[in-house]
Amino acid sequence: MSKRERLYHLLFLALIAAAFGYGLVTALDFFPGGRFFPVTATAIGLVCCAALGLHLLWGAEAGAALDASTQPAEFSYAALFFLAFGLYIAVVYATGFFPATALALLVFLRLYARVGLVMTVCVTGATLGGTYLFGILLNISWPRGVLSSLV
Repeated sequence: MSKRERLYHLLFLALIAAAFGYGLVTALDFFPGGRFFPVTATAIGLVCCAALGLHLLWGAEAGAALDASTQPAEFSYAALFFLAFGLYIAVVYATGFFPATALALLVFLRLYARVGLVMTVCVTGATLGGTYLFGILLNISWPRGVLSSLV
């Protein structure tokens, strides 16, 4: 890995760590019962950022890749991911959490991960069922979407 690539990785890692830091500070203002998960998740994220930062600074050998990804590290892949995530958020807003998540899982598993149809349906069903169950157990009100008011 060149020094320039390492600098780009460190800058991006700093951006991610800043987002986790902001999330941690924000989560500390939540009521006591509601801050456990966000504080834990952001703290784990910050620890992972620190470990990756240490690896980038002292552990990564010259020319060594950070991951075993087969996808080329191009801007277009990152832009496509953020576009897809933005589209997912828009579909959640429009249709609600469960229809949007079902659509996102079906599209991702079939088109990107190239998982078989039966396995895709099983994984999507299990994910949605588990999410619904935890929603009931934790008394979570999932987003319903603006279109649900029209039905």
